[in-house]
This record gives sequence, structure tokens and C-alpha cells, in this order.
Amino acid sequence: MKKTLTIHHNAEKRRYFFSTDHCQGVGKSYYESFVPITVTLPLAVVPRPSLPSGLVKTKADYVRVFCKGDTEIENPEAGYQA
Repeated sequence: MKKTLTIHHNAEKRRYFFSTDHCQGVGKSYYESFVPITVTLPLAVVPRPSLPSGLVKTKADYVRVFCKGDTEIENPEAGYQA
């Protein structure tokens, strides 16, 4: 079963949060440093020690592969918390 996962990521500050809306924060200055990313799971990646199957199936798998060393913060708007 396919599902989507939306992440807003700030690579410079190495922070991210999950959202229910890819367009959350459009036009608000706080969000200018965050890039919205929406992916469909499962997602195939090159197998690696942290994910030997090469299939990103869960939010935890996504974080393990794409957000290693970054800090998850709480979504700043309660209405969009995933």
C-alpha cells in the first residue's frame, strides 16, 4: 500500500519536521528556510548498512536514510502535525 510522507527540511540548520501539507507556510517568512519534500512510500534507494533492503517503508526508515544527524522539531503549527 502506497502512502505519502511530507517533510519540511532546513539543511543549513539541520532541522526538519513532518507535516500533513506540502504547502504549509507558503508566504510566511518563518518557513523560507525550510524546503517541503513529499515522497511516496515505499521508496527504493541504494541498499546500505542502515537499510539493507533498500526499501524506505516507514517514517523511521526515511529519517535513518535522509535525516541522519539532523534534529526533528515539532511542527510549528498544531493543525498540520503529522
